[in-house]
Amino acid sequence: MTQHQPIIVEYHGTVALVTLNRPEAYNALNHDLSTAIVRTFDELATNTSVHVIVLTGAGKAFCAGVDLKELTANPGVLKDGGMGTNSPMVRALRNCGKPIIDAETAMAWGLVNKLCPSDTLIEDTLAAAQQIAESNPQTISAMRSLMNDGDLLALGDALELEGARGIAYLEQADFSQMESRLQALRSRAQST
Repeated sequence: MTQHQPIIVEYHGTVALVTLNRPEAYNALNHDLSTAIVRTFDELATNTSVHVIVLTGAGKAFCAGVDLKELTANPGVLKDGGMGTNSPMVRALRNCGKPIIDAETAMAWGLVNKLCPSDTLIEDTLAAAQQIAESNPQTISAMRSLMNDGDLLALGDALELEGARGIAYLEQADFSQMESRLQALRSRAQST
């Protein structure tokens, strides 16, 4: 008998689809799932063939939060490297360096521009992720870094950071492929 995998990873071109696989517990975070998330995102961070990650949950829920049964049995699970805000899991997600598309990220990046039936949700999300994956990897990495770093700052400081990094990026950016990228965006917009 095969052991249950807490995470399933599928590859679709340069997009990795990561599925939290505890549907019987609404993908609640227990020690095994949290450890698997750390391992998976550490591996994906160094996988040069992956440019974008789509994060989803098996079953009816994306993630119900902390597994209350485990929390009841071990109240210290949220402290000292457990599942708290500075846990290895949170750090692995933050330090990944690649876009991670989940519902919250999709809203923040402006990717929510259409409604789709639940039976095509993953397919539609993978298509959007592939569009991001086809973008300049350095630009995507810079945007991800700016979002992570700016999230920790007050609004004024975050805007200063955005301005400084924007200027620095423009000073070193290669605009030689700009026209072909703009044409690809126009074509994609016309086909939707």
